[in-house]
Amino acid sequence: MGVLSVAVCNKMLDHILKTTPMTQPTNIYIALFDGDPEAAGAECTGATYARVQANGWSNAVTRALSNEAKLEFPEAGADWGNVNYIAIYDAITGGNLLGKDDVTQITVNSGDNLYIAIGDIDVSLAAGGIGNSWANSFLDHIFKNSPLSVPTNIYVGYATATPQDDASGLAAGEPSGNGYARKNINAWDAAAAKLADNTGAILFDACTTAPQGTITHFFISDNLTLQAVANLIFHGALDSSVVIGVGDQLNFPAGDLDIEIDGA
Repeated sequence: MGVLSVAVCNKMLDHILKTTPMTQPTNIYIALFDGDPEAAGAECTGATYARVQANGWSNAVTRALSNEAKLEFPEAGADWGNVNYIAIYDAITGGNLLGKDDVTQITVNSGDNLYIAIGDIDVSLAAGGIGNSWANSFLDHIFKNSPLSVPTNIYVGYATATPQDDASGLAAGEPSGNGYARKNINAWDAAAAKLADNTGAILFDACTTAPQGTITHFFISDNLTLQAVANLIFHGALDSSVVIGVGDQLNFPAGDLDIEIDGA
């Protein structure tokens, strides 16, 4: 199963959190590597070797997509060596690494005709942390399907249970009344190593009238009140639960709320 590169995860975090928009690639190319492209891996070389354009990808469903066309490399004009990684780039040479997939090693010799069958490159986002709808939109943006608009506003909320990737936990878990309201937070630090933090403190209003309960999770939405899966962007567990009683205020100091794309 293919995963997204650290660089593209950083760009998408910055895009979604309103730091720096990410332009969709003009073209996508598949490269062959001996070793991990994000580590000490080396791209194949040799007569006739070139990356193959791959602009046709399925629309993301259940947090995954794959190539829709057979991808054929030219007949090897020389030995290209071992291939154990497929890399996805936005340029015919150089460029930005979008994703990668480790494969069973083969050795490409002169005269070989290498191809990748339809559906053999699948890229996914692991369950947890990103709402299902936004996970699909995230992938579609990177792979030249539907563009993902930068949210107009970002709202942070909290809950007494996990919101779940399908947002089904919000109806029962998000407090209602008693001074609770999501906070509009549009300032986030630039992402690094698949992680972005809040630039300034996030201080919620004081609880009134009755306790809000034991808060265990946070979430990020593109809407002030809606609890639909289409609005749930990110969610996660707090490092430790917090009991919010009358007069209490939940506070995330600057840099304390980590938004991380894990399992990508």
